[in-house]
Amino acid sequence: MNIATAIPEAVRTDDFRMLINGDLKGSNRLFEVYNPATNAVIAHAPEATRDDLDEAVAAAGIAFKSWSKLSWDERGAYIHRFTDVIEQRREELATMLTLEQGKPRHSFATREVDLAIHWLRGMADQRLHHEILEDNDEHVVEVQHTPLGVVGAITPWNFPVLLSLWKIAPCLVTGNTMAISVYADVHALVRDDRQGHLPEGRSEYRFGRQ
Repeated sequence: MNIATAIPEAVRTDDFRMLINGDLKGSNRLFEVYNPATNAVIAHAPEATRDDLDEAVAAAGIAFKSWSKLSWDERGAYIHRFTDVIEQRREELATMLTLEQGKPRHSFATREVDLAIHWLRGMADQRLHHEILEDNDEHVVEVQHTPLGVVGAITPWNFPVLLSLWKIAPCLVTGNTMAISVYADVHALVRDDRQGHLPEGRSEYRFGRQ
């Protein structure tokens, strides 16, 4: 496989970025991303610092104030729009997974993206309703589900697209926000997030060695 032609034009770059508060941010420290089949360097990704993490958490905390006030339907609609773009870039994501991981394209890489899309759709339509445990003349006992705040998450290398979205979708639909450390080939997700499908600060992506 020719590395130069195998990587889609949209992702053929050494200029990967972290997404923090709606802005793509670089780093003075980069690490190489290898194709395991050829050992060729196919990209460079930024190595996040402690300051980057603090900035991401702070931005997610600010975003939480408005995001948590949206209705379930409004939050679900954002996730559906985000998923629409993931579907449009399905082949690009599958190619990135194969090139970076050596994952068989048709049996594993494409299936991982498809499972991620299916998960996003399901979570976008998920609802947690109030529960009445007791209701009598003396009292009412009710369980209410309320957003808690910023969630911190780390995803491993083996299923980076699926496992990232596995965490992000339920976090966002329930009204929380997230600062997440992702594996390098989730860069395409970072760009999709930034294209207006999720508001600023709802999910903060940072890269680093794992």
